[in-house]
Amino acid sequence: MRKINCFFTVILLLLVQILAAQECDQTSVQLILNSGDWAEEISWSITDSNGVLVDTSAINYQNNIEYLDSFCLLSNTCYQYNLYDSYGDGWNNGSYVLQYEDSLTIASGGLLAGLSFGSAQFCINEAGLCASNLVSINIQTEIWAEEISWSITDTLGNLVDSIAMSYIDSSDYNFYVCIEDDCYYFNMYDTYGDGWQGSSFEISNANDEIIANGLLAEGSFGQVVFSLNSDCNIDVCDDENALNYNQLSSNGSECFYQSNNVNLLFNWSDTSLEINGLGGSYSEVYGYAENGREYAILGSTFGTHIIDVTNPQDSYEIVRIAGAYSSSSVTHRDYHTMGKYLYAVCDQGESTLQILDLSNLPDTAIVVYDSDDLFSKSHNIFIDTPAQKLYSCSTKGYDALNNYWTSSLCVYDISNPIQPLNLYNMDEYIPNTHDIWVDNDTAFINCPGTGTLIWEFNGSPSQLSTFTAYPDFGTNHSGWKSGDTYVFAEENNGYDLKVINTSDIQNLELISTLNSDVNEFSIAHNLMIKDDLLFISYYWDGLQVFDISNPENPIRVAFYDTYIPENFGGYNGAWGVYAFLPSGNILISDIANGLFVLEINLIEKQEIPIMEGWNMVSTYLINEDLDASLFISPNNSNVVIMKNALGMAYLPAWGFDGIGLLEYGQGYQLKVNELDTLIVNGVYNSALNSIELSEGWNIMSVLSKNEMNLELVTASLIDDLVIVKDNIGLVYLPNWDFNSIGNVIPGQAYHIKMTNPRDLTY
Repeated sequence: MRKINCFFTVILLLLVQILAAQECDQTSVQLILNSGDWAEEISWSITDSNGVLVDTSAINYQNNIEYLDSFCLLSNTCYQYNLYDSYGDGWNNGSYVLQYEDSLTIASGGLLAGLSFGSAQFCINEAGLCASNLVSINIQTEIWAEEISWSITDTLGNLVDSIAMSYIDSSDYNFYVCIEDDCYYFNMYDTYGDGWQGSSFEISNANDEIIANGLLAEGSFGQVVFSLNSDCNIDVCDDENALNYNQLSSNGSECFYQSNNVNLLFNWSDTSLEINGLGGSYSEVYGYAENGREYAILGSTFGTHIIDVTNPQDSYEIVRIAGAYSSSSVTHRDYHTMGKYLYAVCDQGESTLQILDLSNLPDTAIVVYDSDDLFSKSHNIFIDTPAQKLYSCSTKGYDALNNYWTSSLCVYDISNPIQPLNLYNMDEYIPNTHDIWVDNDTAFINCPGTGTLIWEFNGSPSQLSTFTAYPDFGTNHSGWKSGDTYVFAEENNGYDLKVINTSDIQNLELISTLNSDVNEFSIAHNLMIKDDLLFISYYWDGLQVFDISNPENPIRVAFYDTYIPENFGGYNGAWGVYAFLPSGNILISDIANGLFVLEINLIEKQEIPIMEGWNMVSTYLINEDLDASLFISPNNSNVVIMKNALGMAYLPAWGFDGIGLLEYGQGYQLKVNELDTLIVNGVYNSALNSIELSEGWNIMSVLSKNEMNLELVTASLIDDLVIVKDNIGLVYLPNWDFNSIGNVIPGQAYHIKMTNPRDLTY
């Protein structure tokens, strides 16, 4: 009887909708709703400008079904389409399109992951049908249709239209767009980066004349120019290396590039993984190195992927380990290592703290702890290695009586790495916590809506300082500290990152701000600092790199866009960054596109002061084209002679070069007529710090940007080191425990005598 009643109820609803449409004397609007996953959680309403309810959903939706609804709305009136999710994690691949009866789109979109409510304003135009050009866009899909999307932009790059939806294989889609006379780009995107796999598009005008068609043959981005009653002499970008290159351009200079000073070494993704509500499968990335090999640790909807990236072009997945909770609902996994152990958490579902033993890499990794005894879910973790403590932000779990609990911050003792013990539950003292950076018990805590709090966890926890008032105050998300410089990001559209001087912990000072300046909607996410370089995973803007050697004047020096589609301000693109592999390679995780292994190539300048007479000089910069003449140019007229450790010479006055290309890691003797400065250009890589020393005398270079203690630099050579001498006769005699040199200085070089050949690494 219940089934019969349900049947008649559905028929009645359909009849009501049909009658309502027939009686509509204003403007009839149609809703196309794709329910996506977890459809029972979603609902919607339409309200007018006064908040009065006009219409709402009246059924319980089923997963991955397209629903049609229609309603009658007043012309020349604006409304709000409200999106709700009862679980609070967005619409999980659900989407909507509001359109007129003639299929002209009014509004479209979906509810972003992590949200329980969203809205979009739309207005009904009585002419509704289009006062200018009604253009038909036909999309015919083949395989891997879920990877494709498109947009229309004008010649200045302004967005004209884009339909947010997930396409189905081997299907035919038709959309209408109302646009004015002008020249436009039809932009094609593919999240996997292998083209549209046979899918194609066709654009027709009101007379059914085809004005543009094509497909994306390969790659992640392409575009086609089309005209609406305009002479399209488009001079946008004539550089074929740019993303918006157009062969019709003749002298355009408004070019957009995927990268600057960054090379892509490797990209890994797996299309078999479940797609989450953010439109991808991936979250955090972390790095690990041991025994000369390097590994990327990548989180996904499935769990943890460990990928050998030692030789990036030959990278491969070693092992994947399922999370306690594996689902398309997973959007957050986080990682940190201590010694040979990897700690892994998730912030969705019935999860656990997992601890993996990495000592068997590169063969496999073994789960040695998998439990929710301490907690079930965590948003982010950080390990203070010197203090052997694990910090868990926004922690959730169940107590012994199965009561659900939450905490802003929990701290655990991991002195026994596989038997973590609870130390502190800080929920009573610290507000909502998203992320944290800790060193030797001093923690910089990111509290959305509050700011940055600094606490000490040595013994009884105590607050040291706060930083809670500053420009662009918003959702304080994540931060990183190096020396006296702390940088943190707000997870808000267009907000600047803040650079803080922490030399006086009681008086934190904002000294500068920085921004990718790619788009007004750009959002910074996670960050790390290494060697005066700030690495930021900047969502739609990919990797952004800033030189903060002068923290009062940050300078953007490199970028790589992992997510090509136009920036609309959502949460997609680069999620995580890891910058501490010994090779210097950078790991980036992209929500939709997986793992990227990137190489930074920054052209830098080193100025080396030289005094009258004899000098010993070296450079920490790599320049494969650097020979003796270039090294001392434009100082040739001032140089008498340059010699290497073997006695080979360069004599500029005689035009004789017996040295040729300079050897990285080696120093040189130089005699000049008067005081001068050498200027060298090249790339700095802190990981390339190994020098081959032969038996007998060598000239050792300085491969560091900073002065370093000579005894520490040469500590590994102590059994074979006889003497080190500088240019003015100061010496270090290890057997006599005598050191008059002190520190080695960048730009200078040093005589070093060895009893056996050795490699010096520091």
